[in-house]
Amino acid sequence: MSSHPSFQIEITPDNFAIITFDLLNEKVNKFSSIVLNELQSVIQELKSKSSIKGALFRSNKKDIFIAGADIIELSSIKNESEGRKLIEMGQNIFTEWSDLPFPTCAMINGACMGGGLEFSLCFDYRVVSDQPKTVLALPEVKLGIYPAWGGTQRLTRLVGAYYSIENICSGKNIYPKEAYEMGLVDDYSPQDDLQNRALAVLLMGISDSTWKIKREVLRNPLSLSDDQSLYTFGLARAYIMGETKGNYPAPIAALDAIQEGSSLPLKDGLQKEIEKVLPLITSDVAQNLMNIFFMSEELKKVRGSDVQGINPGEIKQVAVLGAGIMGGGIATANIYKDIPVIMKDVAEDRIKIGFDQAIDILGDRVKKNRMEQKEMDYKMALISGTLSDKPFQTVDLIIEAIIEDEKIKSQVFKSIQEYVRDNTIIASNTSTISIDKLSESVKHPENFIGLHFFNPVHKMPLVEVIRGKKTSDQTTVTVVNYAKKLGKTPIVVRNGSGFLVNRLLLPYLNEACQLLMEGVGLSNIEKVITRFGMPMGPFTLLDVVGIDTAKKAGEVLVNAFPDRIKQSEVLNALNKNNRWGQKNGKGFFKYPKGKKKGEPDETLMDSINPLIKKEKDLSKHEILERMMIPMILEATRVLEDGIASCVRDVDMGMIFGTGFPPFRGGLLRYADSLGISNILKICDKYHDLGMRYDPTQMILDMNKSNKTFYQY
Repeated sequence: MSSHPSFQIEITPDNFAIITFDLLNEKVNKFSSIVLNELQSVIQELKSKSSIKGALFRSNKKDIFIAGADIIELSSIKNESEGRKLIEMGQNIFTEWSDLPFPTCAMINGACMGGGLEFSLCFDYRVVSDQPKTVLALPEVKLGIYPAWGGTQRLTRLVGAYYSIENICSGKNIYPKEAYEMGLVDDYSPQDDLQNRALAVLLMGISDSTWKIKREVLRNPLSLSDDQSLYTFGLARAYIMGETKGNYPAPIAALDAIQEGSSLPLKDGLQKEIEKVLPLITSDVAQNLMNIFFMSEELKKVRGSDVQGINPGEIKQVAVLGAGIMGGGIATANIYKDIPVIMKDVAEDRIKIGFDQAIDILGDRVKKNRMEQKEMDYKMALISGTLSDKPFQTVDLIIEAIIEDEKIKSQVFKSIQEYVRDNTIIASNTSTISIDKLSESVKHPENFIGLHFFNPVHKMPLVEVIRGKKTSDQTTVTVVNYAKKLGKTPIVVRNGSGFLVNRLLLPYLNEACQLLMEGVGLSNIEKVITRFGMPMGPFTLLDVVGIDTAKKAGEVLVNAFPDRIKQSEVLNALNKNNRWGQKNGKGFFKYPKGKKKGEPDETLMDSINPLIKKEKDLSKHEILERMMIPMILEATRVLEDGIASCVRDVDMGMIFGTGFPPFRGGLLRYADSLGISNILKICDKYHDLGMRYDPTQMILDMNKSNKTFYQY
């Protein structure tokens, strides 16, 4: 056996090379310039051994094949010249691997992402394990770039243009069965039989020399007629532009690289790939998306307390109080991670709503081949329903998800106390109500905490962990760890009206209603905001949240900050007329039965017409100023008040909790792009509108010291 720092080469008695990748002092394997140079030395050694019949490549990391390229190195590229050097280096070394004088097979166990998958495309064969952690993807578009170490060219020649476009331009995950069906991998097997299966595939290729034929095919252009090309790429271009609104240049650039490169020999296609990726690497969009990646990685390390020596308690069983849509979503998040759940409500039909929610969510995964029916059956067996509080005696965590009403919540907490163990954690899913106030209703306030999930639970990654004055470090650390086990991104915030996300979101929604009353057209406001990059306009969002729910949440902030936040007259009027949004089919829009997409509703004006002044024509720029500046100012107050601990938490909370456009990097990164001096000018411009546009001390200090949010 020979050894390189990150690679070991073993030659078996029958002259097969087994190469093991094990990056020193790292949890995952990834490709940096240093590692690529090591790989090149491995290639030279393999070439020097004329007796080798074939090679198998594996990872020594648990549940990770190769995580991809080193993002830190990628993000530090300052110009196209530096970018070209790194891209050409990866391409050349991977091409050398693909030209080894014997057949090769990658044994993929666990995650194979980005540059790792591009490397595996240079093998003659790929065999994957069918264990749950095995997933393949080319997710580079999520970082504002695209796979340029041969990914756009080799995948297209291997699986065809359709699958290549679908996977590269979306960056979606590919699971073993799907990978096999599209021709991305040659076989899949149980984890403990992976090497035997890979060797069998390799031997079969040797026996009939198909590996040589495959190489020749993959070096040539893709055989597409002009009509096929026009249809395939034209359709894809229209779809991508519809999805990205032109805000994300990487998917279109990737499509161009695939289209232009596929009609050329591989070596020329690789040059097209380089040419089109270079402008992306140093773009603002890529830098913003990479920064989000780094902030996400930082959040994974957050424990919930700086106190050393506190280990998270184990959450073996959970109870959910309230089995509606939200309660059912929370229950499903638990059983998906194999945590047993008891759902408690006041009536059987309410409990059925929670069960139906779980069936719908897991059933959708079965339909998409992301889960076997038997696995869904097993997980559904982990949910039980009850009308009694007695089962709470066995659980480690109780999550309350009932109506957003302080009195009702407090009564429920008092009523369950006789059934709750002294060490059981009680968490409220409240979105606005004071955790300190609610904790007065429990015997052990040190075990009480806020755990705010966002709807729909199975899609929204954020969880706000709200720490009250009496919440213990032990409780906080345990709940943060639990949220991570659910696959969520927890952000720890201090107790305060609206906490983090709703504290910022409600002024934004109120401003939309204020603009409407001033005579700015509803559709105009919606259009400006969606073009800015928000996933939906403010009025659509209000309909989704529920007008009645938004009104109640608004009342909390009005009571807390009456100097700058007023109860929306528009929401009052709609609520009075029973226009509650999607939940009853009419809000700012109407929702015909069975439809979630709103349609214009001519009867809306009957409710709000008396509130609207003469029609007002504001520019797109002015509408954005009015909508964004109150949010930015409120974010500085959240930081000044210590509700959020840092700029990172504000931006990640807004991205993961509201869908604030990632390509803009987050609310405060967007504020940095505006510039503090410009923000002060805008505040002055709208000074007459009230205190909500008054600059905060933080803004004034930043202007004085000439610092950005990310410097401050």
